[in-house]
Amino acid sequence: MKIKGKLVRSLVVAGVLGGALAACGSSSNTSSTGTTAGSSGGATTTGASAASFFKGKTMTFIVPFGAAGGYEQWALAMKPYLIKYLGLSALNIVNDTGGGGTVGTNDLYAAKADGLTIGDTDATGDVLNQILKVQGLKYDTSKFSWIGRPDTAAQVGVALASSGLTSMKQLVSTYGPGSSKTLVALAAGQGGAPYIGERILFNMLKVHYRQISTFQGSSAAKVGLLSGDGSFLEIGYSSMLPLITSKKVNPLYVWRQNSFAPLAGVPSISEIEQQFNLSSSDAGILNSFDGVMEMGHDFAGPPGIPADRLAVLRQAFKEALADPGLAAQAKKENLVVGYGSGSTLDSIVKAANSNSAKIVAAAS
Repeated sequence: MKIKGKLVRSLVVAGVLGGALAACGSSSNTSSTGTTAGSSGGATTTGASAASFFKGKTMTFIVPFGAAGGYEQWALAMKPYLIKYLGLSALNIVNDTGGGGTVGTNDLYAAKADGLTIGDTDATGDVLNQILKVQGLKYDTSKFSWIGRPDTAAQVGVALASSGLTSMKQLVSTYGPGSSKTLVALAAGQGGAPYIGERILFNMLKVHYRQISTFQGSSAAKVGLLSGDGSFLEIGYSSMLPLITSKKVNPLYVWRQNSFAPLAGVPSISEIEQQFNLSSSDAGILNSFDGVMEMGHDFAGPPGIPADRLAVLRQAFKEALADPGLAAQAKKENLVVGYGSGSTLDSIVKAANSNSAKIVAAAS
């Protein structure tokens, strides 16, 4: 498949964002989102007053993807512990779907900035879609009130077992240069990290493919895969695990620089680079994009949450992830816990957006 305008822009994004991530690392600097939120959301109060604000209140939690997918799974896992550490009376989860996560993310961005509406976003896809100027976006990722990242699970690409594909070498040999065959690859909506990651990797390996991205969420995409709508799909590890365990799909790669312990033996992106002897330029692009892909699920609120309330949300989020009860639940559901601070997410997103002019210039 020929790499056209949007795909070229995707490749450029990968390289520039990776540099931004490397520069940020795991910075522990104070989040500028918190400061901005405080000034735009009105005068802050004392920490005790901010904490008491949440007591007995009802929180709305927006999941921008379909029910029973990986995003709702994290929302459900975190729900009782956010209630516990914030003192909420209730937390209502709302599946606000459409546009590969765009509709729900737009609605989260436009929500009242009082701290009582938060969501689980696909920050990787949101940042990339914003820089690529995908139609329909009404948010600025650099202005979200970032709360934290709960996981380190990888995105995994799988082939339907009945397709007979068991490795990327076999896939490229079947659908790559010189082949007249076309791989039908599914995506959980147009936009988002898996949608873009799938395209970047296949373009890099010169795979002939047709992508179907009409599914609303990972659950619908998995149904489509099992129904034979296509033979390939990339989504999060936790969401894909039941199909891997039941051997209905064969995992072909994981978006990781190093091996991913839960899928021992499945090649990482760096191993894919070696297998196909990619040029240093192509390998650099994949390495950079992998850094963006590893951002994971990211909890955020709308812009303008007062700084002291945002601090309370971040602390409750951190305490929830450290709770033994959540650890046990996560293990039972095969969720890969891995805390990332809101200030780190804020730094990564701002650095990525600051390079948008270079990305547009390089892609023109």
